[in-house]
Amino acid sequence: MDRNLYVSECERQLHDQTVYSPLVENPIPFIESNLTSLLHSLYNDGVITENMYRFASPTDSKPARFYLLPKIHKSGVPGRPVVSCCGTATEGASELVDHFLKPLLPVIPTYIRDSYDFLDKLCAYGSIGPNTLLVTIDVVALYPSIPHIQGLEALRDFLSEHGWPVRKVDGICSLAKLVLENNVLELDNKLFRQVSGTAIGTKFAPSYANIFMHIFERSFFDKCALQPSVVFRFIDDYFLLWDHGLECLNHFIDLLNAECTSLRFIHTSSSVSVDFLDVIITKNPDFSISTDLFVKNTDTHQYLHNSSCHPHHIKRSIAFSQALRIKRICSDPLRARERCRELCHWLIRRGFSKCKVMAHISKALRPPPRRETPHIPVDTRKIPLVLTYHTGLPDIGAILRKFKPVLLPSPVTQKLSLQHILSFRQPPNFRSRLVLARLSGPRPASARESLKPSPSPCGEKRCNLCSCFNTNTFSSSKVTGNRFTCVNAGASCKTRWCIYVISCDSCGCHYTGCTNNLRLRMNNHKSALEDSRSGKLTQTNCHLLYSYLSACESSLSFQIVQVFQEWTLQREAKRDWIYRLDTLAPRGLNVDDGTYSQNRKIRFKRN
Repeated sequence: MDRNLYVSECERQLHDQTVYSPLVENPIPFIESNLTSLLHSLYNDGVITENMYRFASPTDSKPARFYLLPKIHKSGVPGRPVVSCCGTATEGASELVDHFLKPLLPVIPTYIRDSYDFLDKLCAYGSIGPNTLLVTIDVVALYPSIPHIQGLEALRDFLSEHGWPVRKVDGICSLAKLVLENNVLELDNKLFRQVSGTAIGTKFAPSYANIFMHIFERSFFDKCALQPSVVFRFIDDYFLLWDHGLECLNHFIDLLNAECTSLRFIHTSSSVSVDFLDVIITKNPDFSISTDLFVKNTDTHQYLHNSSCHPHHIKRSIAFSQALRIKRICSDPLRARERCRELCHWLIRRGFSKCKVMAHISKALRPPPRRETPHIPVDTRKIPLVLTYHTGLPDIGAILRKFKPVLLPSPVTQKLSLQHILSFRQPPNFRSRLVLARLSGPRPASARESLKPSPSPCGEKRCNLCSCFNTNTFSSSKVTGNRFTCVNAGASCKTRWCIYVISCDSCGCHYTGCTNNLRLRMNNHKSALEDSRSGKLTQTNCHLLYSYLSACESSLSFQIVQVFQEWTLQREAKRDWIYRLDTLAPRGLNVDDGTYSQNRKIRFKRN
């Protein structure tokens, strides 16, 4: 999507003052303080445990990142607002609320968990009437449309109905209120607060929306004289069977829209077929219901390519799992085989072998074997082993099975008698490095960095580097003229594991270096500069730096551009900063970028 169009769509949605409010100051420290106090009181009252208290306590929080998912199947390509809440102050509290609410959702009469749950409940109804209409209803922008007052009242009523003590109900509602009212997000260095509804991205939003819609629909159905015979709901999507004609259906939708001014309902009805989730529901001539797989027109079937660097069992499972999904959704076996042939066609285009794909599809379509022996429950306790995947890894599972008998006798490793589960995390790729939730581009430091303490000298009386510490912007070179400034807030003379830049005020040249002890390295630079001016300096890698500063009679001034925690990352980033700041000779004061010297050490070790 074009950047300007994307930014304009984001700004259009964020300037809706009924949902978002701009902020002038950073409220995150106050949110952390209020949340910590609330969690402490809930822990003292026995509402949450000590582990819950520690889990939800915020530390080093940051604003949420606002971004859009373009709806390419709709005219004008509007954006779906999503908030990435990872690392925010309310992330743990939201997950804690969801921990209490999620187990209660299955008791809601209209609640469906997924497509398979919907199919199981729909099949129980058998045939329908000849005049029955198939209806789907969608709530427009449900998450940001839930008023805080009505939503929290619905949450309180729902929890009270389940026999929860008043103290626990008040505690969970107070925690949910704090999460709802303190959704602070950023976009393009600007901070906003969501003042209405809940964010798409916070953990307890689906459970909260389900409970609100349950209380709303129950109150509404109690007032209606004509009601649908069947009602199923997946968060904001309804499926209804209506037996009272089209005119009464339109009146029913009008009453539904008039019940709550903050919600808007749109519907689709048909006497033949409608699509709901990923299922097409069709009324047959004999008034029975059949189901088929629904695929949007914008679906390009971009399955994982066979040449992708993924574990083989993941690529092998694509054909089987997709065929099993088709088998579950399609009620007609002939239609299921037709959909599987289409699946085979798309997988062949993604580099898969036709023979292997057909074998996995046949296995999925095969009738399940009849279980003659009673099912023996298996111990579900498992020890996860999480590794970063690489094609050069050996068979870790075989190694675990081989050495498991050796480790069992030891009392320290007796837990290894449990079942192992081997999991692979995805290694860094181009997408993870290029696609970020934060709006990136050639602009100043983000709002998160601008809200932190600015870099400054340490201020100690005996420190002889404070006078050399530079916090101003500088140009990378006379040729490019790009402007840079310190990007790590809170840096000082005592910073360790960092990349720094030494500037020559007269000629405008710079030197880029990295160190694990900034104070020691700068003192060494100052001593070497004095030796260079007195003629006592021997040949070093920084001789070009000292000769320039000596000839220009410039004082030593430095600036920190990045801070790291690992030496390997620091050495790699140093080369990037050398080329980014253009500090390689002859336009800069770096003799080389470190690659030659590193390769020379490797060759020396081999020899």
